[in-house]
Amino acid sequence: MSRTGISYRLQDNRLSLSDGPIVIRDAAFGAVILENGRSRVICPQDEPIVESVVCETPLGRGLETVYSWTMPEGYGFKYKVTRVGSDRLTVAAEFVNGSLHPVYLQRFLLLDTPRGGFTVRGAAADWMLATTDVEARRMGTLERTRG
Repeated sequence: MSRTGISYRLQDNRLSLSDGPIVIRDAAFGAVILENGRSRVICPQDEPIVESVVCETPLGRGLETVYSWTMPEGYGFKYKVTRVGSDRLTVAAEFVNGSLHPVYLQRFLLLDTPRGGFTVRGAAADWMLATTDVEARRMGTLERTRG
């Protein structure tokens, strides 16, 4: 397969990216927190503050673009997209509790795609799926449904 590199955009607080055979459309992000004993999903609102810096990564020099939001309750989000060359991209998230109340982070919603928002061209068995979560150690190919 010939690849021209990864393209991405953040619009209306949703990330879309494509490298040709892999397409992610309208992926939301946020966090699930435990607040006053209740689970709550929070997502960034309004327009982010955007900053880009050149950074060093294990794969070489990259361009990191940070999208930042502060919510009225004091919660802060940072969404970091780092591009290394034209064919490598990482996505990371950060949540800060700047409120006056204790909360517990249950999990991040890093690339929460709508139905049909994640597509892969080609044979599913040819694509490897892995996570950086060392406790989950979930790996396999895209031909298997992950729970």
